[in-house]
Amino acid sequence: MLRNLMNVLKKGDLVDQAVKETAVMFNDAKAVFTEAVVSLKNKCEPDFDIYKRDRQINDAEKSIRRKVLENMSINPRQDIVASLILTSIIIDIERIGDYSKNVYELTKLCTKKSDRIDDELFQMADSIASQFDALNQALVEGSTQIGQSIMDTLDPIRKQSEKYICTVASQKEITVEEAVINVLFARYLKRVAAHLENIASSIANPFDRIGFYKKQEIE
Repeated sequence: MLRNLMNVLKKGDLVDQAVKETAVMFNDAKAVFTEAVVSLKNKCEPDFDIYKRDRQINDAEKSIRRKVLENMSINPRQDIVASLILTSIIIDIERIGDYSKNVYELTKLCTKKSDRIDDELFQMADSIASQFDALNQALVEGSTQIGQSIMDTLDPIRKQSEKYICTVASQKEITVEEAVINVLFARYLKRVAAHLENIASSIANPFDRIGFYKKQEIE
């Protein structure tokens, strides 16, 4: 499906610009997520203004939508499905930016340096972060194989975060503040993983299966 999208995008300058903006938007989302996790782990301020970068992501989403709509009005015979896929991708990227910003905001709840955040969550965050580059490669190449591999990696992480949230209540040596921070962090990680998985599904799946995960069967 994405290979068809890339072929369509070569036909018009407007959509070509939109694709380039999407790449920048995706890299910004990756930067916000990575920096937010580092800030939370070290309980420190980020190296750049996360709110400003998030606004850039939001502005890019609106700009891309305008270009896609304008291109479709100029070229009504343009592939509608391809345009819908691109629109779906930028929605997921924008949501990744939002949840990454939420991760950073957890630093404000860490009122004490001693507030404990489970290493398991940071390990999950590292696993999620490693999929950004793989997904970027899949987007560029239109590789269904890489897209499927990303989904196979992220789906267990989503389930792990759900399981973690359910077990926090049974932990005895944890303060209310720590429980709130850890549960919210796990929740935000789950959502970032889910939106990355959605993008991967737009590469690996047919249009009607975008946003749905199905484990690839081994022959």
